[in-house]
Amino acid sequence: MKQFQVKDKVVALTTPENELSQHRVRGKVYEVTDTFICPNKSIQLININDTKQKSETSYIGCVCGEVHENRGLAWTHSDHFTSVNDVKDALAQAISNEDYDMAIALRDLKEV
Repeated sequence: MKQFQVKDKVVALTTPENELSQHRVRGKVYEVTDTFICPNKSIQLININDTKQKSETSYIGCVCGEVHENRGLAWTHSDHFTSVNDVKDALAQAISNEDYDMAIALRDLKEV
């Protein structure tokens, strides 16, 4: 599982379909501004660009089945991102999966 640190630059691998999800655009670069590790499953969630929560609740539902305090921030599972240092690997994977839209987005990333 990917583990990111605060201030890491990451590339979004997905664009969320749910409007309550943390906003991100597939193929765009973001900065990790906070991290959270689920105490039950050791799954990392990250906050990008200091995105605030959109709902009025102060909790998030976790894949472990429990709820955790969200600290007023929006969170996304770290598997929805890759490090800018791993863009070449992500590009090769996108081509292998015939995901050409993602391959183009990764190819066109400017120096970060």
